[in-house]
This record gives sequence, C-alpha cells and structure tokens, in this order.
Amino acid sequence: MNKITWFKNYLQQTQDAITEIKRNRMVIDKSQLTKYLDDQSSASNFLLIGVLPDFSAKANTADDFRLVNTTQLMILKKTTYSEYNYDDFYGIFEETYAIVELVVKKMLNDSLQGCAEIRFLNPESIQIQPVWDESHCNGWKISFSLDMFL
Repeated sequence: MNKITWFKNYLQQTQDAITEIKRNRMVIDKSQLTKYLDDQSSASNFLLIGVLPDFSAKANTADDFRLVNTTQLMILKKTTYSEYNYDDFYGIFEETYAIVELVVKKMLNDSLQGCAEIRFLNPESIQIQPVWDESHCNGWKISFSLDMFL
C-alpha cells in the first residue's frame, strides 16, 4: 500500500477507534484546510485533520537510506465565539486535549504493535501545540515524524 493511501486509511481507523471524532479529512496545505473547515458546522465536532506528509532523506550512505515522513494531525472543534465566555473558550482546549491524548496513545500503541507505517513512529518527534481560530476552529495539532525505509 502506498504511503498516501495508508495515511488516509489511518485517519479513518483513528476516527473509528475514537468515537468522539465525527469527521476526518486529509489536506495538503492551508488553503485546502481553510476551505474544508469553512464548510463545517459545529454539529460536525470533533474534527480530525491529517496534513499530507513531507518527505526528506536521512542517510549517511545509500545502504542506510531512510525517508523521514513529517506530518501533523489536528483535533479541532468548530467554534461560534458568541456562544462562549472566557472560561468556556478555554474549556474547548480541555475537551480537544482529552481527544489528543487518546490519539497519541493510539499512535504509540499502534507503533508498538508494528502496525503498517506507524511502526516507524519516532516518539521523540511528537509535539503538541494549540491551534487558535483556524477558520473558526480551535484545538490542538500533533506534529510527528516516521523514520521509514523507501
């Protein structure tokens, strides 16, 4: 299976495993992300977004050549700001972070189980950062890399 098909399938498997996630989508860049998020409603919360990976080489020789697949997953909640006060707004980040924890645990477990491409997960590469007002969505992004063979 090619790497793009695998990633798209992994998004669906993640949605299937985490019932709080209502939709998933793979995007290439910010303009595609914006278009997709603009078309969503708060009824479709929570959203799992996968950013198409970048690939870079990691090797000293041709014998140890690997591709480092760097990508992001985002857990987002569509937000209508008029409905939220200060505390409610930060509650969105608490809600979405609880889902982020489930996603990261799934990624780590899948990598230990040797599941497809995720078995190449580099745990040290995992970073979790807040996402604020991305097309009226808030939540978190999980950046990570997979050190895989060609």
